[in-house]
Amino acid sequence: MAHGPLQRLAAVYIPYRLYRVEWQDGGVRESRYLALDCVRASFDLYAFPAVPPAESLQRLHTRNHPEPAVPEAQTGALILEHGRRLAYGRGLLRLRDLRLSAELVIPELHIPYWAGFFGRDGQSPRVRVLDAVRRSLEGAKLCGFVREWLAG
Repeated sequence: MAHGPLQRLAAVYIPYRLYRVEWQDGGVRESRYLALDCVRASFDLYAFPAVPPAESLQRLHTRNHPEPAVPEAQTGALILEHGRRLAYGRGLLRLRDLRLSAELVIPELHIPYWAGFFGRDGQSPRVRVLDAVRRSLEGAKLCGFVREWLAG
């Protein structure tokens, strides 16, 4: 309420790329399904326990989605770096012969967000973004991106 009352609410769908990231160290093999946004490649990662089943996905036609702007080669390299950090987080001193790989599983998966526009009449509205899946408020990176994208 510090920014004024809610004026508008809009659904925004951010495109992500889903990868299967696998790392192998000696005889230990682990894999994770990680999704990285493909508009800036800087928003929070999504982790999935498995590939989302087809019945849990919806096909939706809307204008409320930015176009992917980051090439697949770049998101692939970044997702490998995230995988490397995950592997190191399991114990840097235990790693001997780390091998990483990333396989693109879903080239474009749109994650829903809600953008709220707050403000009083005559003021430029403030934007707050809520992750519609995690049900958590997003930070300055995503709020700033949504504001810029809508203004552009």
